[in-house]
Amino acid sequence: MSLLSLLFVSTLEAADGAAATATYGGHLQPDSGTPLAVNEQLVAGPGEGWSLQRRVVDADARTRYASTLELGEQRASWRVETGHPAQQVSYEFTPGQVVARGPDGAERWRAPLRQPLCLPELVAELAVQLDRQVRTRAGLACELPIDKARKLAPLRLRRLPDGAGGLRRYELGPGSLGMRLFFSRQILSVTADGGQLIAAEGQFEVARSLEGRLRYLEGALVYVEPRSLRALPAVLTGPHPPATGSDER
Repeated sequence: MSLLSLLFVSTLEAADGAAATATYGGHLQPDSGTPLAVNEQLVAGPGEGWSLQRRVVDADARTRYASTLELGEQRASWRVETGHPAQQVSYEFTPGQVVARGPDGAERWRAPLRQPLCLPELVAELAVQLDRQVRTRAGLACELPIDKARKLAPLRLRRLPDGAGGLRRYELGPGSLGMRLFFSRQILSVTADGGQLIAAEGQFEVARSLEGRLRYLEGALVYVEPRSLRALPAVLTGPHPPATGSDER
């Protein structure tokens, strides 16, 4: 199977009362090396819940990263099925709490949720949904579960000046001095109406190698066709500070 055969876009129309499925493809160009194919499948409904699957494949058709997010209003989960051994953890989110489990299903740790969750696959959704808070001078404080540290790590989401044609640009960066050792930044490009993700660049959740020390890939992701964005449930957006007009850019 060639890399190009993995770059596809298709949308399936749903019958009444059935789930709607949309599949998106793109290519992730690392800062060095050959491109990787990114395939995402979004399944919505028929109720309020929806799911997103992401699969990153190299030129030899080897899966380098695979994850599944299942989202409901009061409960959500994020599972990394394929990746570096240190990444293969599942997280369960309920209002005010995250529980991490190993591949065997045993609980590894839990922690209280105090900020919105900036999960790698859903950063664009969070940025658009909380745009009013993101565009303040301080940006939006958010959290990412890190299994190795057994805690929620601080990140910060900001809105950058718009690009050509009103293109929205968001930056996800470290939220503390300590996080700068593990995460640089990622910049996302979203359509002017906030409805679709076009591209992203910077650090990604994909490991440079599935062996040895975990080091994350940096590069640029471009979708063959912009990926539609959906509203996140309250269990992921969580509590967040109110925006004030004087702080907005």
